[in-house]
Amino acid sequence: MHNRWLGVWFVVIVIAVVACNPQAPQELPTIVPENTTVPPTEVPAQSVEVTPTASVTPPRTRPTLPPTWTPVPSETPLPTETETPPPTPTFFAPTAALPEGCNVFQIDFERSATDFRIGTAPTVSWVAVPEAVRYRVSLKTLRGTTIKDDIFIAETQYTFAAELFEQGVQYGWEVYPINTLGDQMCFQRGGELYPVLRLGN
Repeated sequence: MHNRWLGVWFVVIVIAVVACNPQAPQELPTIVPENTTVPPTEVPAQSVEVTPTASVTPPRTRPTLPPTWTPVPSETPLPTETETPPPTPTFFAPTAALPEGCNVFQIDFERSATDFRIGTAPTVSWVAVPEAVRYRVSLKTLRGTTIKDDIFIAETQYTFAAELFEQGVQYGWEVYPINTLGDQMCFQRGGELYPVLRLGN
């Protein structure tokens, strides 16, 4: 009888221990296949269509310009009025001081004609300049038309030919001295000439 109760208590204790400490169910291991490579799908030979290869022309490329190339306009712009250079003066502009002889260079009006009878040859005269080797004389109308400008003489007076003058036209003459280098020494001097039909009483 006593052994029976011991067996019962033993079973009760075992059940109590098992009930208080339940064992967690063991997880099943995940099976991973060793070879995960998927074989390529085979396509039957009859279902494959062969596309003919077309010849592809490479695109044309523009030539590369050299690095120092600068674009140049095709048309040269016309200069504006502000870009036009001023006209070069034609008057005598000595680069050095004028010689002292230029102070006395002037027209000799006592020996120079002003009014003269048409058909006669008028004479003009001037004061000599020291160191001058010759003089250049020119004749123009008062409107600016040149009649003669290539007269070079060593004397201090000159007589114009009568056929150079016309009635009713007014004329002017000029003269300036030239040195041994062929340069103009002084500013030009001059006077006027008036051919008339007859001189005054």
